Amino acid sequence: MSSETKQILTTDGIPLEVSLKKAERRNKIKAFLLVAPLLLFLIITYVFPIGDMLLRSVDDKMVTEMLPKTFKAMEKWDGKNFTLFS
Repeated sequence: MSSETKQILTTDGIPLEVSLKKAERRNKIKAFLLVAPLLLFLIITYVFPIGDMLLRSVDDKMVTEMLPKTFKAMEKWDGKNFTLFS
């Protein structure tokens, strides 16, 4: 036996190692494409709404508009009368 190992070839003449890597890559792509709809569904139904809630919890435009009006109303208030709408 020689120290040199011979490459095993497939029937079409491609080395077996290359052919196996190509087939494995193809199988991984197929597996990802099977899981992709579920992944897309999860992103749309969970990740986007949670991200939207997080953004809205930090940036509330109504508070930034109403808070100055509240401070002005409190400056005018004498501390005795309480009117809900004036």
